[in-house]
Amino acid sequence: MLKDEPMLKRFMIGEWTCLASDADANAPVLFEKFLSGALPKESVALLSDGITGEVFKIEFAGKKYVLKRDRKRKHRFEKLVTSFFAGSNAFRLLRGLHRAASDSPDARGGFAEGFLAADRRKCRFVLESFVLMEFVEGTGVGSLPDGLARYGNACARIIRTLHAYGVIHGDVHPGNFIVSPDGGRVAAIDISGKTATRYQLALDELRIEERLGVKTEWGGGGFWRRLVRAHLQLRKWKNRAKE
Repeated sequence: MLKDEPMLKRFMIGEWTCLASDADANAPVLFEKFLSGALPKESVALLSDGITGEVFKIEFAGKKYVLKRDRKRKHRFEKLVTSFFAGSNAFRLLRGLHRAASDSPDARGGFAEGFLAADRRKCRFVLESFVLMEFVEGTGVGSLPDGLARYGNACARIIRTLHAYGVIHGDVHPGNFIVSPDGGRVAAIDISGKTATRYQLALDELRIEERLGVKTEWGGGGFWRRLVRAHLQLRKWKNRAKE
């Protein structure tokens, strides 16, 4: 770890177990104010509210953030059991991003910076989580003319760097890569904290090929790619059968 890189600190805010980087001293203050409802209403915008939880855009102390909440609304029991054995996705994500940024400064701009992770726990079960990250200004690769042709390889390299530090993206598609207004930065957003199993590595790689159009020849291996393809096909058949 580089000496001038921020360290991670663990602490409690009420019933929430928190892990934060001192790269942004405002992160714990922001999170505490969010929990207490003390943030001005005009500074908080709900970006999405899906089966996994809400995503908020927050403006605080002259900076923009994304606060993502995981409430485990779907497959709740399965996720609780997974958290008991594998630990916190939020903490895993923050630690992985921190290692990647610390060890590979050149790659730091390739993903949204993480500032804080927080879990509400019972025993070793993670009941719900928050992750506070940088809000990346710009346009999704998929919304740009020839975006994939121009930036597809850069997106693939970002995922490969994340994999090297045990970070799974989990939802690789053109909209989850943002190009800055001046075109000088491509950054991955909406990164998961899933455990870096061979299955998840292979799934990310297949999504790079299918959705970004970039051939990958690293990681998951033939067996795992075949397994992922079979699983995805089975899921399609099940969804069709329900219709």
